Amino acid sequence: MNRRAFVEAICLGAATTGLTGFSNSAPPLSPMNEMTSTHQTVLPELVQVPVSVEGVRQPVIDLAGKWQFTPDPVKEFWAHRLDRTAWTRITVPGEFATQGFSVAANSEYPSYRRISIPQDFAGQRILLCFDGVYSRARVWVNGSFVRSHDGGFTSWTCDITDFAKPGEAAELVVGITDRSDDISQASYYAKHSVAGILRGVRLFAIPQDHLTRIALTVGLDREYRNGRLSITPAVARRTKRPLQLAVRLQDAQGRDIALRQNAFDLNAGNPGPFELSIDNPVKWDAEHPYLYVLDVSLRSGTADLMTVRKSIGFRTVERSGSSLLINGQEIKLHGVCRHSIHPVYGRTVPSDFDEKDAVLFRQANMNFVRTSHYPPSEEFLDACDRHGIYVEEETAVCWSKCDNGPSSDPAFAERFRGQWEEMIERDRSHPSVIFWSLGNESQWGSNFVLESQCARELDPSRPTIFSYPETVDWE
Repeated sequence: MNRRAFVEAICLGAATTGLTGFSNSAPPLSPMNEMTSTHQTVLPELVQVPVSVEGVRQPVIDLAGKWQFTPDPVKEFWAHRLDRTAWTRITVPGEFATQGFSVAANSEYPSYRRISIPQDFAGQRILLCFDGVYSRARVWVNGSFVRSHDGGFTSWTCDITDFAKPGEAAELVVGITDRSDDISQASYYAKHSVAGILRGVRLFAIPQDHLTRIALTVGLDREYRNGRLSITPAVARRTKRPLQLAVRLQDAQGRDIALRQNAFDLNAGNPGPFELSIDNPVKWDAEHPYLYVLDVSLRSGTADLMTVRKSIGFRTVERSGSSLLINGQEIKLHGVCRHSIHPVYGRTVPSDFDEKDAVLFRQANMNFVRTSHYPPSEEFLDACDRHGIYVEEETAVCWSKCDNGPSSDPAFAERFRGQWEEMIERDRSHPSVIFWSLGNESQWGSNFVLESQCARELDPSRPTIFSYPETVDWE
């Protein structure tokens, strides 16, 4: 293999000629993927936030707004009924620094909010969803530890059912640490600490039996005519009631699309994938960003226990030699690297700014954005879906080295893997995302091998790219 062919294989290693977005066969291995690892992919549990739940009037509650913060916390700042009257009011989402607080690296600072748990959450599971807390978070409810999380730009959930009571208030405390060894190095190149709850926080209810995963692969057949939709669910079961997965597809005008099958039995423990063919759908590309609305419901009898909604577009991504193809047609990418940045709020970007960025890019005749150097908000991807912008979505790894660095350090493997899988799990249904980036300007190492293998297992429908392929050992 000559050097140019090797670099092409490295940069676009997860898609090959003839592989459509729905192929059941694995593409031939490239040099990147032949490297061995002891990795075994564990699917991340990003519990699905519903649009409706049976018996719950408002299943999702936005926790944005005024919280409390202290730059001088006591030792057990999470303690239940701790006097916090002297704590300062801050805005969430938001950086600490942009609100006037200087925070030190590797020190933990708490944010607090008293939350009301609706009475009709009784009998449901009660969860929180954080869309980005930089860079290490620990969560307590009513003084009880719930979980921790590393990585500031991916969404994650935590179940607080055992620590909160419907009809009563609960004390939510999030301890936040700006780790100097964070693999994103986001505070380093921002030239200030970006610590804080950077993105949204939601309280939500789901049934005892609920969807923990909906992995979608949306593409076209090999003639680029009919649509192919694959749904792989995961269900947490706490009862023995019969369950089905019910599917409803609507076009952009709100008209139902006839499906050959719209319900699938889950009682035999069948995890799917459940596959559907859609006759001659309107195809999605940057010049024709046509979206369908997919509702996926967990059903028992005639009752929809919970429903999750996704906007989807029918399109394929392939590589043919050095060409990138969308729906079988070669495309040229022309665009920019984009940071999530606001002149006043820093890395916390209001959703109207995400929308305005997408509009301005299209007005400037751009069709492509690289999300340097971390996943964007889901609101920005929604805007790219609507306006027709191809996205290279990059995980939050920056300037990672091999010698005396995290690229091949097993101690960092979980941070590489966890954030990478959370990014793919949340954003794989977005048609705008056409390939994944393994990281920014880094030296190749075993933790990038880990990411590559995860991508091949979780989402073989998209290529991956690595920014410094010349650092990969020739053998």
